[in-house]
Order: sequence, then structure tokens, then C-alpha cells
Amino acid sequence: MSEFLDEHGYPQEEVTKEQVVSAYLQTVQRTLNRLSDPDLKTRRKALEMLLVCLLEDDGVGSIPPLDVLQAAWDDTILGLVLRCLSDTSEKCRELAVQLIQKVADCIPEVDVSVKQLVPVMADLMGT
Repeated sequence: MSEFLDEHGYPQEEVTKEQVVSAYLQTVQRTLNRLSDPDLKTRRKALEMLLVCLLEDDGVGSIPPLDVLQAAWDDTILGLVLRCLSDTSEKCRELAVQLIQKVADCIPEVDVSVKQLVPVMADLMGT
């Protein structure tokens, strides 16, 4: 996220939350794209990578702040992960459920997640 620093390495003024969320999403975009790959192993690896990059601190600050995670999850990531709930692979479906559960445990507001999850679950259960 060095694009938010000036020529001396200090934070620029007026960096918006939207800019930070957008920059974060750019760092995980390749992984998000892999969620729709035709190859099963690629989709599985993408879900495993999301579990790590969204929720596990590797000591170099790769885990996003909760407000950034909340916004990225609600606006972009959740919709892509919800598609994995109807994956042909049981392992991918299982990883998608784990990811949704773990992110829901971390983020302060789950109302958007629930609003998007309930219709998908109802469709999957055939009601």
C-alpha cells in the first residue's frame, strides 16, 4: 500500500477508507479470480489462501484491519465465496463454509453476511 505514501515515506493526507479497501482487494485479486477457475485444485488452493491472507497474521502485517476486512468482505469477497457453496467438490464447499464462519467470527457486523447467506442456503436446501 505504498501508493498512499509521499516521496519521503510519510502517509499522504486524505487517504480514504475506500482507497485502502481497494488497495487491499488488489493484493488478493489473483486469489479471488482463482475461485472461479475450472480446475478443482486451483479453487481449493484459492480458498485455503484466503483463509490465510484474511485471517492469519504472518508477522509482516498482511492481515487487514477489521474495518478493511469488513468492507472488503461485504462488498466483494463474500459474494465470490458464496458461489463456492455450490461447487462440485465437497472439499471446496467445506472450505467455503469454514471461511465464512471464521470471517463472521472476526468481523464486528455480520448483518450483510447473513442477508447474502440466507438466500443462498435456502436455494441449496431446495426451499
